Amino acid sequence: GLGDMAVTNKQWEVAAKCYQYVVSAGAGSPWYSAARIGLVTAMDARVRDQADPPKDQLDALQKAYESTLDELGRTAANIKLISGLAQLEAYYLNDADGAEALLQQAIAMPGLDPQTQAQLKLDLGDIQVLQGDIWDASLLYSQVSLDFKQDVLGSDARLRNAKVSFYSGDFLWAKAQLDILKAGTSKLIAN
Repeated sequence: GLGDMAVTNKQWEVAAKCYQYVVSAGAGSPWYSAARIGLVTAMDARVRDQADPPKDQLDALQKAYESTLDELGRTAANIKLISGLAQLEAYYLNDADGAEALLQQAIAMPGLDPQTQAQLKLDLGDIQVLQGDIWDASLLYSQVSLDFKQDVLGSDARLRNAKVSFYSGDFLWAKAQLDILKAGTSKLIAN
């Protein structure tokens, strides 16, 4: 609705007012959950839009994620919030361990569609690379690559795996992966 358009146009105050209006109607409102999620999403977009977000805004955003997830539940339906919190922890709050644990719990959730689970594995792999756990990351990338051979997710996983191999010094393997990617890309475009 209007809140989503305001976020797209970086009109943070308008977005917050739209979502807050629906939230103030109470938990019985049919759009309450969506408005709570929208409020956190708008806050996240506003904070991350800054080159160097202040620590107090990052902490407030983390609290907003936590309280919203506590209220709405850490379920497959709220996976975007869980993923957003993990990204915040890993890349802004220097808590890669917390982000990793959060993503591992999310990946194991029942009722998660395979594409969402694969994207979470890619996100987890990126955080593992950040921590220097390149073999664990490579294993996750390989799983996604095998599970989604003919899909953009699989190509993305192969590219990430090639980058990890390149940076870890396995240049021949990385070149072989990039050659496969080049061939696969033309197939994806042809389809």
